[in-house]
Amino acid sequence: MGNKRFLIGFLYGTILGVFGVFIFSNFEYSGLSFYAVFQDMDIFSGLYQFFWLSFRFNFFKLFNPAEIQTINLLETFYPAFMGWFSAGLIAGTIVKGGKRGVLNGMLMVITNVILWLCFAVICGANVTFVFMTNIFETGGGILTGLISAILGGLIGGLISGSYIGSTL
Repeated sequence: MGNKRFLIGFLYGTILGVFGVFIFSNFEYSGLSFYAVFQDMDIFSGLYQFFWLSFRFNFFKLFNPAEIQTINLLETFYPAFMGWFSAGLIAGTIVKGGKRGVLNGMLMVITNVILWLCFAVICGANVTFVFMTNIFETGGGILTGLISAILGGLIGGLISGSYIGSTL
């Protein structure tokens, strides 16, 4: 039953990690509504935008004094952090155990990054531009999601108790 727990937590967390940004921002994030992402473009371009929005906020911008004056934390930081944190928290609660929660949180974010890159290649987006010219923004967004999901997975796993001796 343990592998089923891990798989269910992984799938639920992966889906919630992507939708979480829109859930915590009333379905409009960075000027894009959930409907508008898919309305004007083909399905793969829409999925590329959809997965990219979950990594859009860079936590490390908060340490730059010039940037913190222009950032509205409730519109940018809160949806991204809470989306990944709640995905990790719920998935960590499902899988039971701190170590399994952390592992599940890492796998959720890595899977979403891989899906994002796959959709970027399919829709013909310039992946080189994303990583070479915006490496700070892209890397910071991925690390923000990773830190949030791992923190949520750890807390969720510790709250639910140890995995040893679990019958369900």
